[in-house]
Amino acid sequence: VPVVALVAAAGVALSGYAQSVKEAQMYLTPLMLVVTFAGLVAVVPHARPSLALDLIPVSGTLLALREALQSPTVPWLHLTVASLANGVAALVLVGWCAQMFDRESFRYPRLVRAGWGRFARFRKGEARPDGPEALVVFAVAVAGMTLGGGLLLGLPAWAMATLPLLLFVAAPALGHAWLGAYPVDQTMGVRWPGARWLLIGAALVPVAVALSLSVGWLQARLVDVHAMDQASAPVEQAVRALDAAGGLPLQLLCLALLPAVCEELLCRGTLLTGIGRSLGPRWAVVLSALLFAVLHQSPLRLVPQAVLGVLLGVLTLRARSVLPAMVVHAGHNALLIAA
Repeated sequence: VPVVALVAAAGVALSGYAQSVKEAQMYLTPLMLVVTFAGLVAVVPHARPSLALDLIPVSGTLLALREALQSPTVPWLHLTVASLANGVAALVLVGWCAQMFDRESFRYPRLVRAGWGRFARFRKGEARPDGPEALVVFAVAVAGMTLGGGLLLGLPAWAMATLPLLLFVAAPALGHAWLGAYPVDQTMGVRWPGARWLLIGAALVPVAVALSLSVGWLQARLVDVHAMDQASAPVEQAVRALDAAGGLPLQLLCLALLPAVCEELLCRGTLLTGIGRSLGPRWAVVLSALLFAVLHQSPLRLVPQAVLGVLLGVLTLRARSVLPAMVVHAGHNALLIAA
C-alpha cells in the first residue's frame, strides 16, 4: 500500500508540471521506467535487506517482502522502515500537490526547483523550500553516509567521526540553501533566539537524556535487542578510538558538538522547514523525527532517536530557531558519553 501510494503521488506531482495530456505522458513514461528498474533489485540473487536499502523507495519494500517469503522469520524491522520511507515520501508529495491545487497553479510550469534559485530569472523571492526538495536533500545525505563512509576507512578516528557529518550531512543542507538562494535564517532556522530559549534548551538536556534512557529501557523489555547489538558496535568502537586518541574532550567534540550542529541543520533545518511548508508543522515534527532516527541507521537507536527528534522539532518551532535544539542535542550526547 505505501508503494502504491508513493507511485500514485509521484504521478500526480509530475502531471502538475504538464500543460497537456501529451506532455503529462512524456513525464509519466520515465516514471514507470524508474519504478520498474527500482523493482528489479528484488531479482538480484544475493541482495539482502538493509537499513540503507530500506530507505530506497520501491526497492527496499520489495527486498523486504522477498525476504519475508523466503526466510523462516519475517523481517519486521525492514518491512517497517521501508513502509515508513515510502509513506513519508508519499505524504510529502500529496501535501505538495494539495498546496499547488489550493494556489490554482497546478497546471502552470514550475520547472525551476531546488538548485536553480540562484540562477533563474523567475521564482525569485522564495524564502523556503518545499517537501520534495527537502526529501531530495535527505536522500543525498543518506546516500553519502551509506556509500561514502566506506571511502574513509583507514583514516584517523577523529576524521572517520567528523568527515561524514561535514561532507554528507551539513554540506548537502548548506549547499541546497545556497543553490536555491534560500536565506539560512528562514530555511534552516539559523537565527539568534534570545538567551531565554538557550537557557530553556540547557534545562531540557536532562529531560532529553531521561526520555532516551526510558524509551531504551522500555524497548529492551518489549523487543529482543540482542540481535540489534551489532548495529551499536561501530559507535562503541568510535568512542574507544577517540578515547585513545584524545580522551574525553575529543569525544565530546566529535560525538556531541559536531553531530548536534550538522544533524540539526539537516533535520530541524531543511527537513522541518520543507516538510512543514508542504504538510504543516505537526507532520513536519513527526516526519522529520522519523527521518532523523533513520539517518543513524541503527535499529537499537531507532525509537529513542525518533522520540528525541519530536522533542527537538517542537522546541525548534517554539523558539523559531535551531540553536536551542543544538544545545539539547549536544548536551544529550555529552551526558551519555560522560556516563
